[in-house]
Amino acid sequence: MLRVSDVLISAGEASGDRYAAWLAEAVQKREPSTNFFGCAGDRLKAAGCEVTIDAHSLATVGLREVLGDIPRIYGHFRHLLAEAERRKPRLAVLVDSPDFNLRVAKRLGRLGIPVLYLVAPQAWAWRPWRTRQIARLVKRLLCIFPFEEAWFRDRGVNAEY
Repeated sequence: MLRVSDVLISAGEASGDRYAAWLAEAVQKREPSTNFFGCAGDRLKAAGCEVTIDAHSLATVGLREVLGDIPRIYGHFRHLLAEAERRKPRLAVLVDSPDFNLRVAKRLGRLGIPVLYLVAPQAWAWRPWRTRQIARLVKRLLCIFPFEEAWFRDRGVNAEY
């Protein structure tokens, strides 16, 4: 088993926060010295994650609101990457929120930080072109639906259910 000390984790939505918290709790049971930091909501924070960005601050609804929130969201994006560069985690776990997290994955790749992506974007239903991007940016994609593993693997993504 790979021993890690610092792990960047990013969960920008409530459902992703729940999955990320379950993962963090399971990892810490096996490897108590693991320290998670990053974009977290209430559940991930309760699981012991050091909050670099409050996930609630990424929540935006409606096109008009999104446009107005771009500068704030981009500031959070830059802050998360600055923390990654400063702390040099051995691994990043990006959970759901593909519009935000795939951009994070691209920048983490430039820093040499391997990316594990949890909760596959529903590329099989929306944006199938996104699989090429995922294959390029993500070391391993963890799927939550059994059929997703074969679907992504058939498109060149290192996926696992």
